[in-house]
Amino acid sequence: MTDFTNLDLGKLPEIPDLKLSSEWNSVVSYVWISEELISYYLGISNLEGVGWLFDNWLRIERELIMHGKVAVVYYGKKFLIANINNIESNFEGVITKLKITFLGDDTVRDFTSKQDRLVIFRNNVFAKGDFANLVNETKKLDMYLELIRHSLEMTKDTLIIKTKGKISAKAEQNIIEGLAKGKLVNIYYEDKRTKQPVDPNSYSYELKGGDWKQREFYWKEYDRVLEAIYHKYKIRHIDSADKFSRTNNPEVYSNLASYWAWEKHRGQEREVGIREFMEKFPKEGQYNLKYGFIFSSHQEENKVLEDQKEEEKEEKKSEKEKVEVVEEKLKMK
Repeated sequence: MTDFTNLDLGKLPEIPDLKLSSEWNSVVSYVWISEELISYYLGISNLEGVGWLFDNWLRIERELIMHGKVAVVYYGKKFLIANINNIESNFEGVITKLKITFLGDDTVRDFTSKQDRLVIFRNNVFAKGDFANLVNETKKLDMYLELIRHSLEMTKDTLIIKTKGKISAKAEQNIIEGLAKGKLVNIYYEDKRTKQPVDPNSYSYELKGGDWKQREFYWKEYDRVLEAIYHKYKIRHIDSADKFSRTNNPEVYSNLASYWAWEKHRGQEREVGIREFMEKFPKEGQYNLKYGFIFSSHQEENKVLEDQKEEEKEEKKSEKEKVEVVEEKLKMK
């Protein structure tokens, strides 16, 4: 057996089971996760039509996601987007106080008596932004990454590769490069004497020393927290959509119900603003919003109902055929 010890793990960008990576600490987790969530939310909001609202819809969406509400104002013979500094309403829902600030301008303007010139869009029924607590939630991710970094800096791990017999320096380098790429079982090299491919199972590797098992635990916790964040902020995975399209399992529908409700509420709030915009500014065109993942919520729900009806029809057909078979046998007797 040939042992290669004391290989520098810093030269291995990734070993699959430990997920060692040199990129994990480039930015704080909040930055990339918030951008990923925003991109997802923008992706499921599709406005159809021609005009100013269509051209500026993604800007409006981004403000809604971050701040919860935004105003579109007809000012100086053109439309502008404004943040809402202060808004008060009476018990009938009539706005009694409204102060806004145009994007890129610090001047606070009173538009209480000029509400015919603006439309307020809301992100949800509470008119709140989506990421009020995301900073605190992502701190756990940064904590686990810091623990992993500290472990890598303070401990000395030894990577041991064992092979049957002696191998060439080129073969040794191929193994190291293969490990670095996370392709342990796909490494190809030739026997120095026969020039024939060597069976990948003729060598093995293991980590000894240090606290790599502890790091493995940190990575699992990191994944658990990240998955919980994605679930809370309604990030749907593509595989769930594939599963949805392949099966009529009630469990799938129950898992999707929270997404449907979340998308429906947000879509309805946006549709209220879109309708008001078309009513106040009819010359600006007609618009139609499709809000949701892959399908709109209504389309998705209709598909569920259609699938369920089709399944019930198939079950009744099957039962009818069974009855007919039994009746036929009875007649033959």
